[in-house]
Amino acid sequence: MLEAALSALAMTGATTIVAAMATDAWQNTRAGTHRMFRRAGATEAEGAALLILLDADAELVDGAAADEDAGAVRADLAPSWNRRLTALLRDHPEAATDLRELLASVSGVGNSTSWVQNVRVSGHGHAYPVQGGNIVIHHTGPAAEPEAPAQTPADGEREGRSS
Repeated sequence: MLEAALSALAMTGATTIVAAMATDAWQNTRAGTHRMFRRAGATEAEGAALLILLDADAELVDGAAADEDAGAVRADLAPSWNRRLTALLRDHPEAATDLRELLASVSGVGNSTSWVQNVRVSGHGHAYPVQGGNIVIHHTGPAAEPEAPAQTPADGEREGRSS
């Protein structure tokens, strides 16, 4: 149960970090992310590398904003930040407090990015929605066709004959 909660927190953190890139909330988010990793034990060199990575990713989003593809770039970046945050929380569960504080400080500050997903399924269809991540479905065999209801001839009717 705790692992699922940390996984959800990591995904929320990842989407929040990339959503803040190229917005008014970016500098606060960048500093909070750096502080969180440093408090969890990242060395000064690792912290500097993290800042370079954050800035490079923000530049990608900023460059895409001019082309109106920033949402796609953010969607591409979210899984890598999810992996980083998942590893951080796995190795340093106490960092969850810092991540929650970061999320609270960033919430609603200049963030104009919204994520909407509409999924419609009908008939015997299946939906596996995911945002900012990956989903892999492995089928173990051919899909079973639904059985048609057995049709029985009406009383008195047999093989095209009537009484």
